[in-house]
Amino acid sequence: MLTRRLFGKAAAMMAGTGGLPPRPLNAPAAGRVVSGVQPGVSQAIVLANKVIVFGTGGGVFVYSGTPGAGNPPISWMSSSTTDPYGNTLPSATGVAGAGTFEAGDMLITPSGQYVYSGTPGAGNLIYSVAPFNGSDPFGNTVFGGTTTYTALAPGGPYLAIQTFGGEIETFTSASASAAPGAWTSQMQLGFQSAGYGLSIVGPFVSVSSPLAPILIAVEPGTTVTPETWHAVTVPAGMTGNIRVMILPLSGMAVLDVNVVITSNLGAVTTYTGGTLPAPGYYPQGQREYPLAVDHNYTTVANAIPRVVIPISGDVLLDMPGFSSPGASCIVCGTVMYPVN
Repeated sequence: MLTRRLFGKAAAMMAGTGGLPPRPLNAPAAGRVVSGVQPGVSQAIVLANKVIVFGTGGGVFVYSGTPGAGNPPISWMSSSTTDPYGNTLPSATGVAGAGTFEAGDMLITPSGQYVYSGTPGAGNLIYSVAPFNGSDPFGNTVFGGTTTYTALAPGGPYLAIQTFGGEIETFTSASASAAPGAWTSQMQLGFQSAGYGLSIVGPFVSVSSPLAPILIAVEPGTTVTPETWHAVTVPAGMTGNIRVMILPLSGMAVLDVNVVITSNLGAVTTYTGGTLPAPGYYPQGQREYPLAVDHNYTTVANAIPRVVIPISGDVLLDMPGFSSPGASCIVCGTVMYPVN
């Protein structure tokens, strides 16, 4: 039962604490509230204007899971080579694990590094560094190695210049998102073994030996095969050889004729040889060129020694009637003509 005497004692005790309940027995004295992080105190959220870390082994460490030995930080900034639990730090500042990191118009992902012309997106990738062929986060085609990309016109076509494995190769495509295999190789620049030095393979090819450069074209119908002489079938009644080759940097072909006539030496005759090896060797229009012979002949209309190359690609040799036929006649000449 609360008596008047007990009530008076309780009121006197509370009056000494400003009307608040008395402090529990053995409780520590109250301290001044300090902002920031206090030693030995864990807080879920820290708000601060400045963070200063100094001293041996100091740093900032972020963990996935419970910090400890065998669980290195996923993000860190430290002057030490290890975190507080002895886990090795590969660099002074770093981020471990997967993720996409953006800095202005550049992205870094586990698959590579990408730089864009403006806001990262489809169709505006201009530079990439990647270990293999693939695509960026927006579906743009990415070539392995170091590659630059250029839109040759708004919306395409696109040009890619790749450096990979000691070679430089250029590609074109109508779409920036076409698979790497769908891009067309236009040129390869690299080093050859087996006695060759620098090589360029493309619409025009430069193959350089260690001593002297030689310019050659690409064989028509191919993209990488160096051009060389191609034999054309010699007409019946002749022996010898006829050959053709595309010249580099010219859009021209050269036809070389060196034959011996062994029949019909006394009559005007058209000898029909073989067809040029591919349409890329055919002339833009019918071509006719004089040839040299080692016999005298009677000149009549359309009957001088000549080679005729119609647009069909056939090789014809028109021969006059020789005044002193003999057993054979040498016919030779080298002509150059524009190709398709």
